[in-house]
Amino acid sequence: MSNTNIRLKKYLAASGTLLVGNVVFGQNLQYTDVNPDVILDKNAGPFEMDFNNDLSVDITFEVASFDGSGSSTYMGIPFTFVYNGSQAGVVPGANGGVQGQVIGSSSTFGVSVLNEGDAISAANNFSSQSAAIGLQGVVSIPAFNIDYAINQGEFLGASQKFMGMKFQAAGNMHYGWVRLSVDTLDPAGLKLIIHDYAYNGTANEQIIAGDPIGSVIAQAALQDKVSFLITTDLVTLNVTPDLIGGELQIVNIDGKSTYTLPIDDIGTKVRLEDYSTGIYFIEARFGEGTLSRKIYVK
Repeated sequence: MSNTNIRLKKYLAASGTLLVGNVVFGQNLQYTDVNPDVILDKNAGPFEMDFNNDLSVDITFEVASFDGSGSSTYMGIPFTFVYNGSQAGVVPGANGGVQGQVIGSSSTFGVSVLNEGDAISAANNFSSQSAAIGLQGVVSIPAFNIDYAINQGEFLGASQKFMGMKFQAAGNMHYGWVRLSVDTLDPAGLKLIIHDYAYNGTANEQIIAGDPIGSVIAQAALQDKVSFLITTDLVTLNVTPDLIGGELQIVNIDGKSTYTLPIDDIGTKVRLEDYSTGIYFIEARFGEGTLSRKIYVK
């Protein structure tokens, strides 16, 4: 894995090493695993994300604490109150937005919790303004001995849920998702956890929440069943018995296949003596997917 997101640097300075794995799939879906997960609280952040590595902030997450006091009257009786709590929020990048809807008569925009399989596209509602993912706190009225809990936002207590978003790149709109959890159990305040994210690299096309996580899992499972042993003049491919029936190809730097043979045993060998000096790719193709390794022939 490699750190492909320059905008993570501000967070890294405070929180240590972060590895981001970027994988590209069919339909131009581009997936990034944030590993380890980013955990934001009132002492960490903000966390800026650049989805397509164009040095532009596409979305920012942060958690902040708040407190204050005020006064009011009840049936002509004046009283004072104090309040405190924390808020997890999101700020879309320029011309971007987060998916949600206006809540009731308050005209407040609420960020929607999405489940796996929900569509994110131009047909949905988005806000370009900063918005709360969740807000938790307490209002206390000492004169009446009253403590009133504040709990707002669909993401409060959410575990591994999706937030839909859009961002602009080169004048075009792209749709994506971020998988989040919001821990409400810490008495010190909310904790916002960022697990992974993805977007559709094709402008103006929808993405489905959770895509392409299934492909990521399948790819990982396939890697556990295949091994490559590469020396200067020999490539040995070993597979589990259930993968027999696949195909092995050697592809040159121009993308042209130069050699193809069936994978008809758990061990397949390809000798390289007859190949011209250069860079090649050896591709093991199966119904479950394709694994590729770069080789250099001297």
